[in-house]
Amino acid sequence: KSGIMNSMAAYITHNWEINNKVIFSRGIRYSNIAMKTEYSDTMMTLMDFSFNKVIEQDNGAMNYNLGLVYKIGSGWRITGMSSSGFRVPNIDDVSKVNDSKGKDHTVIVPNPGLKPEYSYNQEITINKTFNKKVQIEGTVFYTTMKDAITLRETTFNGADSIDFQGYMSKVYTNTNAGNAFLYGGQAGLLAQITDNFSISSNLTYTYGRVKDAGGNTPMEHIPPVYGATHFRLEIKKFTGEFYVRYNRSKALKDYFIAGEDNLESTPSYINADGNTAYYGIPAWYSLNLKTSYQVNKNLSMQF
Repeated sequence: KSGIMNSMAAYITHNWEINNKVIFSRGIRYSNIAMKTEYSDTMMTLMDFSFNKVIEQDNGAMNYNLGLVYKIGSGWRITGMSSSGFRVPNIDDVSKVNDSKGKDHTVIVPNPGLKPEYSYNQEITINKTFNKKVQIEGTVFYTTMKDAITLRETTFNGADSIDFQGYMSKVYTNTNAGNAFLYGGQAGLLAQITDNFSISSNLTYTYGRVKDAGGNTPMEHIPPVYGATHFRLEIKKFTGEFYVRYNRSKALKDYFIAGEDNLESTPSYINADGNTAYYGIPAWYSLNLKTSYQVNKNLSMQF
């Protein structure tokens, strides 16, 4: 197949500094995205598609953002934001044909009628600075999605499973499954302890589910809790940094099994029935050390 996408947009923004403590921002944006993809005659014959070999879409949307910054004083600052967004199905979403040869054979078929998904986001950030050297920050957000694009079971020419490349495969397609929600938070620390030594750290949590007639199912691509902590030392020509990266486990219940979370690539075992079962992603952390020394203006050594 071959395809082409064209996009255009226009936007306007305005910032209003109401006083030395309050700043208000707003903006609107209009976007238009057109897509056209065409299958080869070979593919049309192989899959016996019931639609035309050319798929065309033309979608537009108006989005907004509203923001408010309030500097309370004594190093405190609160930021609030409300915004909307949309994602137009790309060529891959609408027209791909793909298979999986994991535990359960599946095949993804095109959906020419796939529509854009829309999101509406609210978030609040609280920031505190101590003595101009230590800064802590926390953010919480909640996002709702309309017509969320996700993989769901379907039929192809009336059958829920087809013979694809020698395997009897269950049929899925990208579809506007319904509504979805996403929420989470982020916390951060930045501390300049001395002129030579600093510490920074961050931690992020995200949770997402798709709501449809079948109940709540996990959204794809949702990471487990993750973060990093850095300790940095700079003395004349020497720079050293020790840092830890860490990830919580991602349990089987948080995977969308038929989607693109690639459960088959995670650790597995053979259960009592002789079938392959999966653990999901285990928790992990890594310890890292980087150093460098500037011998002279032309030579630097790193370890």
